[in-house]
Amino acid sequence: MINALLLFSSHWNVILEANPSAALSGQNIVLRCLVHGSRPRGPSTHILYRDGKKIKQGNRYRYTMKKVKGGQEGKYHCTLTIGKTMSVSPQITITISGIQHIPELERAPTRFENKKESDEGRVTYATLDLTTKSESVDVVEIARGNTLTSTGQILT
Repeated sequence: MINALLLFSSHWNVILEANPSAALSGQNIVLRCLVHGSRPRGPSTHILYRDGKKIKQGNRYRYTMKKVKGGQEGKYHCTLTIGKTMSVSPQITITISGIQHIPELERAPTRFENKKESDEGRVTYATLDLTTKSESVDVVEIARGNTLTSTGQILT
């Protein structure tokens, strides 16, 4: 059995900073667990909490939340332990809203063309133009120098 004594500091305290504390979905948020006052020397442990649950522990004071989502909203605080002394930051609230940006959709093709050559020297072009509300396709056939044009119905 291990006995441990943990003291709370009155000479230094910890605050948690968030930049930004209100973000749009998809943005990054940087959290920093900072010491104010005369910091004692020694190895340190930082623990980050969201809504009272530990989410990150380590010896680094900075944590980047990448491409945040609404599920990461909440009340955050951190603790810093140096040796046997611990300090707890006040809680901050992080809010995440909306969508940072809507990616631009790639424009769909509006005109399709097809070319086919036969062994007899006939060349057939089929063109479908979607910019009109037509339910037909134009077919142009060139055979022995003659051009034949026809229109076919599109069946759906």
